[in-house]
Amino acid sequence: LGQLALAQPTSDSTLSLWRGQTTNEWFAVGGDVQWTISPSARMHGALLTGARRMTLVNGSTRSDWKAAAIAATSVSATRGASASADGTHFTTDRSWRMALGGAWTLAQGDIGLRADVEHQRHRYPSWTQPPTAPPGVPNADHPRFENVDFQRGVTVGDDLDNSMTEFRLGWDRDWRYYLGRRVKTTLDVVWTQFEYDPRTAWEYQLWFPTGNFWLESGQHQVSVNRLTLLGRSDVVAVRPSVQVPLRLANDMRFAVMGDYSGVNLGTQPLYAETIVQFGFDPSKPLRLQTDWRWVKYDAPSLGLTRGYVSQFTEAIYRFGGGIEVSLGFGVDPYVLDRDLNDFARIGRERFLNERNATGFIAENDWLSLAPQISAAEKRLQNEKRIQLEAIVRF
Repeated sequence: LGQLALAQPTSDSTLSLWRGQTTNEWFAVGGDVQWTISPSARMHGALLTGARRMTLVNGSTRSDWKAAAIAATSVSATRGASASADGTHFTTDRSWRMALGGAWTLAQGDIGLRADVEHQRHRYPSWTQPPTAPPGVPNADHPRFENVDFQRGVTVGDDLDNSMTEFRLGWDRDWRYYLGRRVKTTLDVVWTQFEYDPRTAWEYQLWFPTGNFWLESGQHQVSVNRLTLLGRSDVVAVRPSVQVPLRLANDMRFAVMGDYSGVNLGTQPLYAETIVQFGFDPSKPLRLQTDWRWVKYDAPSLGLTRGYVSQFTEAIYRFGGGIEVSLGFGVDPYVLDRDLNDFARIGRERFLNERNATGFIAENDWLSLAPQISAAEKRLQNEKRIQLEAIVRF
């Protein structure tokens, strides 16, 4: 439950005051289509529209007031009719979302091309915006207590219109016919553009759930690679990878993956992460593998200009029948994702999130974000952990 006290002028000398507890809910409707043009080409699209609204409950009231006297520094008013306002709705966000994309494979499936574009637009009443203040600085007119947001301020003007457009391009390549082995490379480029009304509050950025109700499971967390990019109008991310099978007899493999995010392709990335993996089977049931991460932050505005290294090494013994036991040292990058019910490479990010390198801190306490990131990365770098894990697949 939240609290609302909203005054709306009804004429030059009268206003209506809405006061009470509120609940929040959102509704959406839309459709999507998928079209297989040929065995090697397909397209997809989606269009949705929705709204988030605030509903007054639990004895909320609406009262009318009329100005009795207007002085140089104050206004006195008399109270008129009053009535229950339970069930009254206020729309706080109207939005529509469009996505269009496709994929194409050629050269007997050895080359894959992907392209997607997504656009969403949000419209907020001006009164939904808290009084603006520098990021991370508490505002005397915008106090918080636990999960209740007490807003006080004067907001006038038209509704706010904010939008986000994201372009995604992908390229996959299998070099088996050129190199005599299945060396695979990928390259993903993501370009995101934001357009914000100047009156938009910090927490209404479209990477935060406060300003974007479309965020689905898992998307509500601002990932670590986005923390240094908040507040930017343009963001570019380049994610290359290469996988090399060195020796087939014992499944010896080497892989390098990167995530380089910044504001322009021609400038140094604000976040640069490189992952190096190596593994092989000394015997049929036994596998040894290691995973190293090097990350470099280059965000002078945050005071982050350091690099950090972490590693995870493990031995896996496979008993057959989907049963395996592993003994590892370090923070495991692959952990169970409950949303997908499968293992995903989110272990290190979860470790950092649990130590406050997270979107919640970025949204509510921006000025403490840099020391929180630095402390979390140092903990990850220095973590000495022995892990014993048994996995049964069925």
